[in-house]
Amino acid sequence: MLLPILFIASQPSFAERLEFTQSGSNIHFHMSASLHDINGEAQQFKGYLDIDESECSGEVSIDAKSITTFLGKRDDKMHSETIQVSRFPEVLYIIHSIEGRKKNQITEARHQIGAHIGSGEVILHGTLKIAGASNTVSIPAAYRWEDDSVRLTGSASIHWTDFSLPDPSFLFSTLSPQMDIKFSIYATPPPTENHL
Repeated sequence: MLLPILFIASQPSFAERLEFTQSGSNIHFHMSASLHDINGEAQQFKGYLDIDESECSGEVSIDAKSITTFLGKRDDKMHSETIQVSRFPEVLYIIHSIEGRKKNQITEARHQIGAHIGSGEVILHGTLKIAGASNTVSIPAAYRWEDDSVRLTGSASIHWTDFSLPDPSFLFSTLSPQMDIKFSIYATPPPTENHL
């Protein structure tokens, strides 16, 4: 009787890989400048989320050429001089772990995205890589499970000066070093392959 119990206890915890999809997802950013504010978005990205009961991780890869502020000349300078897309074709956020946040001040129970159900608040702990430079970035986010898929929504602020990037200011408009990022990304099981 003891052997079956030990066998069950030794089984690895539930784990699966979900893929980020651009359908129903978006990544936007905002920056302030001396003459006007600048809004932009990442139009092409991919990645995955590994879901486990005890530990979760993942990766978001943005096609650097797809990052746009909707002004061609400004984008040309950003692509060629600032993020140097010819040398560094992707902006990468590697999620090392996902920490559940406390529900309230009374209970110690924490939201667990690995439970595969419900919704809650978490913190994404990871490394952001831009143009060859890396920095640790932790991002508060909300998650919501929708059947077998999950949506992550959150925001973060970074400073391009922390990545030693050349000043992306354009013409006479001086750019603030802070960039505010907002995202709502959907992770879903990869399509199954049909074998005839």
